[in-house]
Amino acid sequence: MDLLVTLYGWKGGCRLDDALARTGKGLFPGETYHFPPLNLAAAHFGFFDDVAANFPWMAPAVDRLFPIFWNGSDSWFAVDLEDAGAVVAVRFDPDRHFTPAYASLVDMLLDIIRANDEDTPISFFREGGKPVGHFEVRPRVPKTVARRRLASAGNSLVVRTDFADEEAWRALREEIEEPRGEFGFTAHVEFVDAPDLAGLTPERLIADDLAEEKIGFLFLVDRVTLDTPEHPVLVVDLRHEPGRTFRVVASEMWGVENNLSLGNMDFAEFADAAVEDGVFRGWPE
Repeated sequence: MDLLVTLYGWKGGCRLDDALARTGKGLFPGETYHFPPLNLAAAHFGFFDDVAANFPWMAPAVDRLFPIFWNGSDSWFAVDLEDAGAVVAVRFDPDRHFTPAYASLVDMLLDIIRANDEDTPISFFREGGKPVGHFEVRPRVPKTVARRRLASAGNSLVVRTDFADEEAWRALREEIEEPRGEFGFTAHVEFVDAPDLAGLTPERLIADDLAEEKIGFLFLVDRVTLDTPEHPVLVVDLRHEPGRTFRVVASEMWGVENNLSLGNMDFAEFADAAVEDGVFRGWPE
């Protein structure tokens, strides 16, 4: 990312000239690729999300591959923001959409300089698109309607990730919503019951940068929650120590939700108070 900032600080991109495009020449000898302005590159970065909604094979590019060279049509070279700046060739082609290109952006820039000095194709094309480096497709949570709901909810979120026992899920909801104590305290939550979020884990939440969606924490209902008599719900920190977790029994969720939402207590205070099995069962009287 720092190298991208430096690159765009040095040169703010350049638009593809129609006359130049017709000659078949660009920054790479024999190719029409150009270095688009930052606002156009950012638009393409967001475009991958829109494309993935209809073409799931593009999903791994979402929020991960930042396009820096474009052929004016359906092909990009993009920096992999999750893999130390490796460069990946992106094609709008369901059969060959991602190809590792260079181990780093510096390697690619040096090869572009060499190719122009020698008036030969860049190594990626000269070697027939032979991969250089490595590109691993990691599982992601698609930006479906359900995921957008996570980012737009007004209350704290209780996200169902296991769909094997409908009766247990209904019982858990009733237990969470039940007023507690003399003053009838309740957890102010919104339940997210969306099958496309099945199997959602803290690791996937962190990988998808939900903390940037202004969500400080959320509750996950997984198989352990539904199969255990106390219904220990998994609480995930997305702000202070992203990925840190503890469990809370359903009857005590109101205290965790109220205090974390209002900022009266920190996530760590509850996590540190969880007993040896990692479950918070309330404060000792």
